[in-house]
Amino acid sequence: GEVVLIRPDLTVPNGGRLY
Repeated sequence: GEVVLIRPDLTVPNGGRLY
């Protein structure tokens, strides 16, 4: 998974991809 931290309330450490 890939986590791009722009908003700290939106984190997907489980393999999702979040921008």
